[in-house]
Amino acid sequence: MTDPKPRQVEAEKILDALTALSVNLSCHCDVPPHTMVLPASKVREVCDEIDEAVTALKRLLTHP
Repeated sequence: MTDPKPRQVEAEKILDALTALSVNLSCHCDVPPHTMVLPASKVREVCDEIDEAVTALKRLLTHP
């Protein structure tokens, strides 16, 4: 039986990264959310980071 601890640690790292990404995208200003505009480079960067996190989580779930 494999030790679940390394998988748990890896999952926690991924979730921490996604949380940091969420904070990074949050706007703490008086502009309504539906009027916010992100530069295309920021959108691409965020999409890449989300894709990496999803791939890492899938790898954890499919490889015992």
